[in-house]
Amino acid sequence: MGKSNAEDGLYPMRVVTRLTGLSSHTIRVWERRYGAVVPERTSGNTRRYSAADVRKLSLLKRATDLGYAIREVAALTPEALEDLVENETTVDRSAEGPPGAAENAYQAIADQYLDAIAGFEYYRAHETISRAAALLGPDEFIFRIVLPLMRETGERWERGEFTVAHEHAVTAQMRGLLDTLLRMTSPQPGVPQFLASTPEGHLHEFGALVASQMAAIRGYEPLYLGPSMPVDDLEVVAEKSRATVLLLSIIRDMDEAEMAALDQTLRRLQQHIEVWVGMPTDHAARGRVEGVRYFDRFEDLDLALTERITAAEF
Repeated sequence: MGKSNAEDGLYPMRVVTRLTGLSSHTIRVWERRYGAVVPERTSGNTRRYSAADVRKLSLLKRATDLGYAIREVAALTPEALEDLVENETTVDRSAEGPPGAAENAYQAIADQYLDAIAGFEYYRAHETISRAAALLGPDEFIFRIVLPLMRETGERWERGEFTVAHEHAVTAQMRGLLDTLLRMTSPQPGVPQFLASTPEGHLHEFGALVASQMAAIRGYEPLYLGPSMPVDDLEVVAEKSRATVLLLSIIRDMDEAEMAALDQTLRRLQQHIEVWVGMPTDHAARGRVEGVRYFDRFEDLDLALTERITAAEF
């Protein structure tokens, strides 16, 4: 008998279509004609997809959105697809000239925005990024605009091309826009809630805010609490809400005493809720508490959110 529920790691078509943004017809065509994925079948011959299938279909959608034909990319591994979509943005197959000669739509948005920031034209920058948010899909806006822009801003600051004022302006505008988008979400009644914040004394909230927006995209009801939340308050919310996961975002370095206090905080919170932590790969506090899931890439967090919400569907 075929496996049929999330405990077996297999999900029905209705969940896969919502998570990938693909229609059931498209998924079936990609299976039959191109062998993109090979789902398992129940005893009643109903398709069931694994988390790996969901990931590959999502990457294939991103690749085809960029202009690649499905016949070109269907046989690629998920790792190859991820490299493809991370290293490319838009593809114009009809364009003449050397590779990369065609204007990159995402890069054009980024360049226009950063040029405005560089000249302290904050209103023009705001108009540019707000227009992109209105025109692009949520996934596209987060992964192709917001995250690359934040990385480029940091790199320009490190090279001395941007001042602290430039960096603060970008952060403030992105924070405000993401907060607005988050308040505009309309979760379905009864869906799992997703808590996000930073530990007390940690004020860099961008990661928690992006994670909340990603959770909303994946079907959660996000409960974004803002930065620097005392552990007592986090415990209260974890106990009284319907949240299934709490994510804490941590960026800055800590000394040993502060890390020990963080360890205690995480263990306390684990008594009430599943705890995830987003922090840099080389952060000294990473991996110190057993049972906590640590993330350093938003792509990995997105996959974890997908797996968690599909499990809750059953």
